[in-house]
Amino acid sequence: PEQIWGAEATLDIEATDRLTVGGVFTYQDGRFRDETGRRRLTTDRITPTRLTVYGQFRADEDVQFRLQGTQSFARGGFAGGPFVPFGSYDYPDGNVPSFFILDGQIEFDVGPGVLSLNAQNLLNKRYFVPQIRATRDLFFATFAEGARVALQYQFRF
Repeated sequence: PEQIWGAEATLDIEATDRLTVGGVFTYQDGRFRDETGRRRLTTDRITPTRLTVYGQFRADEDVQFRLQGTQSFARGGFAGGPFVPFGSYDYPDGNVPSFFILDGQIEFDVGPGVLSLNAQNLLNKRYFVPQIRATRDLFFATFAEGARVALQYQFRF
């Protein structure tokens, strides 16, 4: 009763011994059958088309920088989805608007591991993740907004 199709392409280019650039393009779509007919799958089952590009620079043997941008493209709604009383009035048919996210990372080889400082959503974009849009139940959902910074250490063994 469910069909999913898509394609994914990746490209990684070592431009120099210190610089790597690349990206990933992902496309998915699908349909399912229920008692009322065939319907388009929602974004809680598949993701909207997206493109991620990155540049990674190794300053020396112990330090590298990465900047990555992800464009999530708009996805049209789906017919006959469930009605949610507290759903989004802005997107009542499950439409998913496009958004762009920019992330950065600095990694340091330290002792037996790697110390990394990660920053997500550097442009402070206000958006809903596509999976939340699918159900249209936005009463308890909050926007993913604000830059997020994380410091982590990973041991190698």
